[in-house]
Amino acid sequence: MNFEHLYDLVGQYQYDEIRIVGKDVTLLGKMAHIAAVMRRNDQIELCLLMQEEPTIKEPKNKDHYMDDNPAKETANSPRQGHSNRELMRQTVRGQCSLSIHRMEIDGTLLISSSSSCGVLHMGDLGGYYLMEKLADAGWRLPSEHVFFRQDWEKQPIWLMHCSFVCPFEELPDLAWTKVSVTWQSYPVWYQIEQPVRLVTGDVAEDVDGQTKLAFTIRGQDGAAQEGICYINRVGLQDIWKEEEQRFADPEYQKQMLEHLSQEEFEELKQNSLEMLEQICPRGMCFPVVEYECTLDVSLEFYTQDYLNAQPKNCTANIIYMQTAKEVFGTHGLQLRSHVLQSPVPPDTQEVFAELFQAIQAIPEWTEELV
Repeated sequence: MNFEHLYDLVGQYQYDEIRIVGKDVTLLGKMAHIAAVMRRNDQIELCLLMQEEPTIKEPKNKDHYMDDNPAKETANSPRQGHSNRELMRQTVRGQCSLSIHRMEIDGTLLISSSSSCGVLHMGDLGGYYLMEKLADAGWRLPSEHVFFRQDWEKQPIWLMHCSFVCPFEELPDLAWTKVSVTWQSYPVWYQIEQPVRLVTGDVAEDVDGQTKLAFTIRGQDGAAQEGICYINRVGLQDIWKEEEQRFADPEYQKQMLEHLSQEEFEELKQNSLEMLEQICPRGMCFPVVEYECTLDVSLEFYTQDYLNAQPKNCTANIIYMQTAKEVFGTHGLQLRSHVLQSPVPPDTQEVFAELFQAIQAIPEWTEELV
């Protein structure tokens, strides 16, 4: 900490107008407290206190579990001694803060420009200074309020601080107006880690454990959802052939040369193929699983060799995806696909892998602050 940082911090909390609200509301099914709204230039800011962390909890009691986030660490920063499996389990483990995307005040829509959420503690200078600023403006919690004597270290109080583009000439009185918030959509990951032997080619019939995978995912409250993954086909993607065809395509070249010189285009091609060589040597292929699922989730497969190996030092970080050609599979469900980015020879007939995780896309939803 130095005076430069101190002055920057103080500058972040200088407002043209502060309106104290001091109203308890129900948010995400929990008690929350709207402390105040503030205005600075063309921004309106909302300050909320919450009893617990605003955990991922969708309306209508849908079960989901933020147990493991598979956000991949870049391959050029592996942790010594950790396998890919362990890193994928640990990265951003179990935490994902919600953020408000929109707020509507008496029919006027405000779009969020930023949102932050964290635990109040004495080491958080920003949160502490904001609370002090609001206290100086007249905000006080009643002595009988549940937050009043709550120890921040033993029973965390969460501070949510959101900014919106302000369409008002003066701040609205949220204590008496109708207010609703729309939460940002977000993904939820479920760990499965179920072994499967992938046999290349079209699948003729459902074989339990090979082409028909029953699996279970559990919500944060322990409630289970049973799902079945039907594997329609396991193909081998010749990514080298596709990349070379893409760069040789006259239409693609024409589009690129509108923005690049011929020399720059050739350099782009060379760099792309050099990066491809790092993740998939020429002559190798990527396995592709086409599947259906009885649950509305996307599934990710990884080879067991990849999961149990340590990350490689590699400067390339390319994600290849393939879209299923058909809309529906043999069971009448949406046909999806996943590329296993573990190179194998083109004559590979089987791949020992795992149905590693499922990803559920939770759509945004709106609730009224009451």
